[in-house]
Amino acid sequence: MTSLLFASALFCFNNDNFSVIRSVEKATLPWKGELDQIPKAAWKLATRRQRIIAPLAELDHVTESEVEQAGKALRLSMRTVFRLIAYYRRKPCTSVLAPEPRGRKCGSRSLDPSLEKIIEVAIKDFYLRREKPSLASLHREVQQACHKAVATPPSYKAIQSRVRDFDPREVITRRLGPKQAAHLLSPVKAGLYVKEPLQLLQIDHTLVDIVVVDEFDREPIGRPWLTLAIDVATRMVPGFYLSLEAPSATSVAMALSMAVLPKNKFLAAQHIDFDWPCQVWRKQFTSTTRVSSTPTF
Repeated sequence: MTSLLFASALFCFNNDNFSVIRSVEKATLPWKGELDQIPKAAWKLATRRQRIIAPLAELDHVTESEVEQAGKALRLSMRTVFRLIAYYRRKPCTSVLAPEPRGRKCGSRSLDPSLEKIIEVAIKDFYLRREKPSLASLHREVQQACHKAVATPPSYKAIQSRVRDFDPREVITRRLGPKQAAHLLSPVKAGLYVKEPLQLLQIDHTLVDIVVVDEFDREPIGRPWLTLAIDVATRMVPGFYLSLEAPSATSVAMALSMAVLPKNKFLAAQHIDFDWPCQVWRKQFTSTTRVSSTPTF
């Protein structure tokens, strides 16, 4: 156990703990990231440093002998101790004494600026198209551009990371279209909330995937439209309307008429021996219309 006295403060250090923190003591630059990302070993070292550096930073003048003793206690050079004192005086908090790991930082780039420009142009002009070229095709395009510029082409992973750093909205908009980008990136809104069955009906139209033909010459007439009235609470269909005409207010009115009226006559006319006990009855109906685009086929 080693004990040092600095400005009426006693500091004790267990020699057995030096082997645990020795690996992080090689880095002396102050921590610049988020506090919750500081490793436990680095934070433990920062607290040990603070016990010695803080009293020295409060002094108007620090002697060389005090810095030398602090360096021996922390196993740092005198130059590093002076640097830590300066860091702590500018910002007196523990995090400035936490060391940054050496080496390249996450997200840093080491390619030549001219090569970065080639990759950026290739991504914007070749990759961000509605034809949706693959990353392998983009890599070959960059290789050809580098060959013309007499430059060493980057690796596949380097190009992949540059594509990943692009704005996702721009990538999806230019590759999939603005409608798909709005669908994928727009915030999800709250759904419909109902307390009881048949409280709220949703009406939607869809083009049926069949072709109606003439009963005599079998010539195609067209594809019918199906209008459905769907109960939000139970997902039951109390009414529908099938027509060759495009969706309109008439389609909505006919679907609502079936939803409100009894189904006995309709089932008997179709020779259907089945019970459809569904009839919407409300004192008041409120219509909320939301215009949506017609699906394309």
